[in-house]
Amino acid sequence: MNMPNHTMEYYWDHKAKGLCVWCDRKAVPGRTRCEYHRQQMSKFNATQCEKRHREGRCISCGWPMHDEMDRGHVKCVTCRMQAMRRRIPYENTRTVCSE
Repeated sequence: MNMPNHTMEYYWDHKAKGLCVWCDRKAVPGRTRCEYHRQQMSKFNATQCEKRHREGRCISCGWPMHDEMDRGHVKCVTCRMQAMRRRIPYENTRTVCSE
């Protein structure tokens, strides 16, 4: 991450104490954010995904889709290749944003 030192100190301090890294609430066990911020992040991600899909951009990175290589997909070829390297099943890279 490319953050100022004081921001990283805040992050690691809160993480070590089991607090949300965005506020002072208790984080969900095994996570770095509280339930409120996890829900907010989830809503934002879903909105971004839907917006990018409508605009014909990759739902992961936001880059424009290429007509030939990306026809029939919602993720660009680069994101699909990265997903395959991480061994995510190929079927998961073809799904449209969940509602």
